[in-house]
Amino acid sequence: MSRLNSKSTIEVVRFDQLIKEPNAANSLKFGISSPLRDGGKGELVFLGSDQPLTDAIAQVCLTWGFPDASIFALKFNEPPGYYVTEVTKKELSGKLVTMCHSPFKVCQEIREKFKYPTTVELGLKDLSEKASDPTFADVFVTTEGGLSELNDLLEKEKLTEKAFAYLLQAWLDITLHSNHISWESLPSSIISKIAGYINNPKGPQQDRLALRAGLQVLENAVISGIAYSQVIREIPLANLNHIISYMLELVVFRCMGEWGQLRYVSQKF
Repeated sequence: MSRLNSKSTIEVVRFDQLIKEPNAANSLKFGISSPLRDGGKGELVFLGSDQPLTDAIAQVCLTWGFPDASIFALKFNEPPGYYVTEVTKKELSGKLVTMCHSPFKVCQEIREKFKYPTTVELGLKDLSEKASDPTFADVFVTTEGGLSELNDLLEKEKLTEKAFAYLLQAWLDITLHSNHISWESLPSSIISKIAGYINNPKGPQQDRLALRAGLQVLENAVISGIAYSQVIREIPLANLNHIISYMLELVVFRCMGEWGQLRYVSQKF
């Protein structure tokens, strides 16, 4: 946790209406910095526990000269680095958080990359890296094309193996973390794509992220009861056993590699 102290170089942003209130001592005190701001200096913010986060964001944007506060949001610096919400803002006191683009703005930027074949993979990579944040996942699902846009990419675009892996990971995380979607909405086309990928193994050249995410998607789809018959129909048990065995071997080899490194270090001392 990043604690603020009296020696901090962070400038103070004072909400005049808050300072005059008798319960100002109960306000949240936290620091805001941003990689989007030249100079890198942050602000120390006092925010009443009953005031919305947008008040703090608007005041800091005014101080920094950012013209549109609506495209910004706050993120915790500590892992997993989720967006700060009205529910989680009570955890802000004493912390340094980052002001970044809002989930809506980031979704717009990602969808812009989906429009061009040369940037689809980059857009899917960005999406897969952000999809586990529940706030972001909810925004992606409930704006513009939602998850149907990913299904369109899967059916209409000739995705690279890496892009396919990013898409599966994004779909998995969004479905696991969003409050607005369930496994019942998983299109059969995705199951068919995963089945085709598993039924045509490429050995060591096969993307491990795609395999892992694909198997997790199938697992959740089967558990939900919507895909059991399709999975049984499209993926022979022998193929499924083969790919699971391959994944287990990868785990074992990785563990052996780490164990070998530990033995090497221990022998040196």
